[in-house]
Amino acid sequence: AGLAADEARTLAEKGLDRAGLLERAIEERDKLELRGEKTVLFRINSSELTAQGKAAIDELAAEFVSLDRFVVELEGFTDRTGDRMLNLNLSQRRAEAVARYLTIKHGVPLRRVYVLGVGEESPAADNKTRAGRAQNRRVAVRVFAPSSDPLRAAKQSSSAGAP
Repeated sequence: AGLAADEARTLAEKGLDRAGLLERAIEERDKLELRGEKTVLFRINSSELTAQGKAAIDELAAEFVSLDRFVVELEGFTDRTGDRMLNLNLSQRRAEAVARYLTIKHGVPLRRVYVLGVGEESPAADNKTRAGRAQNRRVAVRVFAPSSDPLRAAKQSSSAGAP
């Protein structure tokens, strides 16, 4: 009877440990941290990716596509030349071009990609110079992922201790 009680106690403790891990995982689910960031530049009045832009996306994608959980945030921008509404639409098309490339070339599920075109707001550089305007024609690509995954860590530690 004592042996059965010890086995039941051990089983109950394991169940409580797993419940605690599950609770932590649920709490941590939406706590994401910035895991990578790139800026993709565009030509004047264009939403077509350049070879340099594709290379920057490829480099970043290599770092995160192996993650189980991640979110990609794409924020498109323009310089201040031209009509405000045209710039807003162009910034959206630029962000969508990056999203399209990530989903087609790297197999990133569309449900993990968030796209926003903000036009000429939040310039990265001064719009008074040619070099500054070139820096403002961009898409900011940010990858967010959980800092840890308690359930995965528990599975790995339990399988490592298994005979």
